[in-house]
Amino acid sequence: MVRREYEGNFTGGSLLSRETRVVAGLLADKHNRDQILGLVLAKNLFQNRSKATTHKYCQLILTRLGNLTEEQVRFVASGGEELRRLTLFVAVLKTYPLIASFMENIVAERVRCFETHLNRSDWMQFLEHRAKVDASIKEWSDKSQRKMGQVVIRMLAEAGFLDNTRQMTILFPTIPPELAQSLKAGGDGRLLTCLRLGR
Repeated sequence: MVRREYEGNFTGGSLLSRETRVVAGLLADKHNRDQILGLVLAKNLFQNRSKATTHKYCQLILTRLGNLTEEQVRFVASGGEELRRLTLFVAVLKTYPLIASFMENIVAERVRCFETHLNRSDWMQFLEHRAKVDASIKEWSDKSQRKMGQVVIRMLAEAGFLDNTRQMTILFPTIPPELAQSLKAGGDGRLLTCLRLGR
């Protein structure tokens, strides 16, 4: 049996910050999953012309937010820009351990080696190495792997860890103290280290 460590289903959207804030607000108001999906579709809260895309994004966002604490959901719903953005990235790291591993083994390693940029080849080389842990990665098509890499780089830029998706200069966003405290209280010190790029 092929050992599966990682979930690869994140090619359909990046951070989706605006849409996630909408869903987080509904969760904070105690709406359940079915109610939220119904409201988002009925009122077109994502302002998207495609109901199928809206449905897909809403399901994706609900899965990500389901990995946060109630306090962290409130951060996304009503926190300041940086608090919301970084809490949203925490949801991504919790949902997709592969991205957390990339942060730890590639991005943080660049920082430890006093390098300032990511390289275009980093993601594919990373997947090649991680396939030794999870052989199912070899089942992903080359196109899917490259698409995933594009999404990850876009997420890192949107979260404030890269200046943009072209130059890919590594940045160091300030971790809001309330998020740091929330992660510590929840036993998520590893994720806090990810956000601090191993520092």
